[in-house]
Order: sequence, then structure tokens, then C-alpha cells
Amino acid sequence: MDIHYMKSNFYCSFSSVFHRVAKYQNELMVLQLVTSFCQPHLLYCTECLGHSVTQLRSIEHTWQCAISHIFHISCGQDL
Repeated sequence: MDIHYMKSNFYCSFSSVFHRVAKYQNELMVLQLVTSFCQPHLLYCTECLGHSVTQLRSIEHTWQCAISHIFHISCGQDL
């Protein structure tokens, strides 16, 4: 399975959720919603498919950037 498809779906759902609830300025609420509604798009079939280390790092980086966006920190910083 192409991880670009999974990442694309994740970013689409993340943008939708984030822009609807970010105005409430409650990072934990946004994190819970993103974890519930968006993370499954990113992790779809990852346990069944044999992804390479590079693909797994790409998925991890995508998740870290989303979390960084929620908590208003630079994506390059350690979480």
C-alpha cells in the first residue's frame, strides 16, 4: 500500500478537524479528536503490511508534525 495515500487522507482529515476546533484553544481536546478521527487514516493496515524503515519514519514524522502544529512548536523539535 502506498503511504502517500494514507498521509494524504490523514492531512485532509487533520485539516478539517483542526480548523474547526482550533478556535477553542484547547490543545488536549484537539489532540483527542485528531487521535480519534485522523490517526486511523495514517495507521491503516500498518500492522499487516511490511513497511520499510523509511516508510515508518515518514509516518512517524507526519504524526509528529501534526502534534507540533497542535501545540504550536516547530516540527523539527523533539517531542
